Amino acid sequence: MSVSISFLATSSADSDGINCSYPAVSLGAEASDRIIAICVHGESNTAPPSSCTVDGVTADLAASISNTTAAPDLHVYWYTGSFPTGTAADIEFAMATGTWSIGVFRIVGGILSPLSDTDTSQGSGVSLTLTALTIPTDGAGIVGFTNASAATAVVWTNATESYDTTGGASAYRISGAIVTGVGTNTITADGATGQQCMAGIAFDPVPSGKGPPFDSMKYLRHLLVR
Repeated sequence: MSVSISFLATSSADSDGINCSYPAVSLGAEASDRIIAICVHGESNTAPPSSCTVDGVTADLAASISNTTAAPDLHVYWYTGSFPTGTAADIEFAMATGTWSIGVFRIVGGILSPLSDTDTSQGSGVSLTLTALTIPTDGAGIVGFTNASAATAVVWTNATESYDTTGGASAYRISGAIVTGVGTNTITADGATGQQCMAGIAFDPVPSGKGPPFDSMKYLRHLLVR
């Protein structure tokens, strides 16, 4: 079985303040092995989100990077979880003040935990590069990028762009991309000279003939809160 990743939505709704809420975000088609990955882009000098929930069920922090070289700080956080049921959900974060945006992806055929690989980078030049995000055979990965300069579109190398737009009331640039090249990838985001950061995560495929690990308690909690 091969990992399949599809982009679902991006949103900056209710992006400034405590306990950000993104209502009725698409989760795509239901699937017993569906993983939802949420890329949180932020511009804030305060702490990162203390929690992320999808219709009240907790998603786990998978990777994070912050660029604190100049004010305000820039952030990329990846949250992931198993969410097999429902085609839309309210995504919420408990966090300090700041401006925040999200990009949401659907993954099937992949192993949720442990992740196959993660990689992060930060800088201030025109280009920012992940040097070692390794994609296994039949696997796939996703990358999120935040740039302090909102106006300049991002050009990706060795990744296929899913979204590229302004975030946080047009305060900064957010972009996300899918990676399918097997092996250790050098992934570059070309944008504007300015403070920026990037984080990527990769998924192993579920072995043929086997289903994904089943967390019965988490699945029960998911049903109870719906």
